[in-house]
Amino acid sequence: MKNKALSLFTLIALLFSCEPKKKTTITTNKEAIKTVFYNVENLFDTKHQFKKQDGDFTPNGLYKWTEEKYHQKLSNIVTTLNELEADVIGLAEVENKKVLKDLVNKLTYADLEIVHYESHDIRGIDVALLYNPKVLNLEGLSLIHISEPTRQEAI
Repeated sequence: MKNKALSLFTLIALLFSCEPKKKTTITTNKEAIKTVFYNVENLFDTKHQFKKQDGDFTPNGLYKWTEEKYHQKLSNIVTTLNELEADVIGLAEVENKKVLKDLVNKLTYADLEIVHYESHDIRGIDVALLYNPKVLNLEGLSLIHISEPTRQEAI
């Protein structure tokens, strides 16, 4: 059980290592927790988000991002996640909480909860965590700001 808890916390640590961190404490009532990490590659809605450079994902933008394209992308992701039936899902490259709600509302295998904060990424790209509250109990959340190293520090 210790290794399973360590793996889950490792997933959470990796999930939030690039942007403002969320320290999440969870408990489970299940022996095995199925976890998945999925880079959904620019899951954007079609609306411009204030103070974000997301214009490429609008109907008049570079990708001509329409409601039809958005819902097809959602459908493809939902198909995969419904087949996996994971208890915890880490997601990369989501635009905002609205797209997460749209995604969760289409899932059929469980009623997942969302953990999400808006990042400082100017493009509007965030990370998120979905979890099954029937399997996991979220006991607390806190935001931990991690500063990116300067170019000189990274060398």
